[in-house]
Amino acid sequence: MLKEIFGRGITKFNGTDYLTWKFEVMQMLMVHGLDDLIDDSRPRPDGERNVPAVKAWVKNNAKAMSLISSAIEKRQLQSMITCTTAKQMWDNLQSMYEQRSSSKYVTAIQNLASQLKDVGEVISEIDIMANILGTLPPKYNALVTA
Repeated sequence: MLKEIFGRGITKFNGTDYLTWKFEVMQMLMVHGLDDLIDDSRPRPDGERNVPAVKAWVKNNAKAMSLISSAIEKRQLQSMITCTTAKQMWDNLQSMYEQRSSSKYVTAIQNLASQLKDVGEVISEIDIMANILGTLPPKYNALVTA
């Protein structure tokens, strides 16, 4: 799996370009059928009722944690040491980097609109907002439809 990660050109996350890194790692998790471990759709089964399912979950969680940790530089990995699940790792990274990346993205769109205005191509505020809202991640769907 590690050979696959770096063979595809996924650069270890160093604290910059989070959205691109997130997209690439999410694709790797999906290819290996592990993406549901980070989005709450595959919680840990109850151990008393289904021991084989728990063992399978633990194994898959370890694979997902390994994939995520191997795609992060050691400096960023320090904040993951206390995580016991792939979901905790993913949530930790999102809380640290996604907000900053989203803010940078909105600023970049606004800068592009300003540059277009400078060359005579005026983009309306409604078009700018539609572009931003249309590219938000799914967790903002309630905001987009409001």
